[in-house]
Amino acid sequence: MNRMPLKIKNCPIEAAVFEIRFLSVFPTEAVFGVFYPTLNRNFPGSKLIPQPILQLPEAVRQADPKLIYQAHHRLQNNNQGISIGPRVLIFSNQKPYIGWD
Repeated sequence: MNRMPLKIKNCPIEAAVFEIRFLSVFPTEAVFGVFYPTLNRNFPGSKLIPQPILQLPEAVRQADPKLIYQAHHRLQNNNQGISIGPRVLIFSNQKPYIGWD
């Protein structure tokens, strides 16, 4: 039986990104507060980075279809990151790629 490798020797992957888009029953400004406690607990030592989009008024962010899936906050820990927005959750891994179990 052929087994799948757990690691890639001389891995060419520079970055891996997984984006989840969703609709929420929570108000736009509450979504971050819903996700943050769980993500912070499971992503220890991360740095919270507000994103530049927060400098735009909420009405502008909601009216522009190019902005509705933008992350408002980012948790960064070395080469791994989690970005959170009212309609998006993004997991990212910069080189070295951590792989999968």
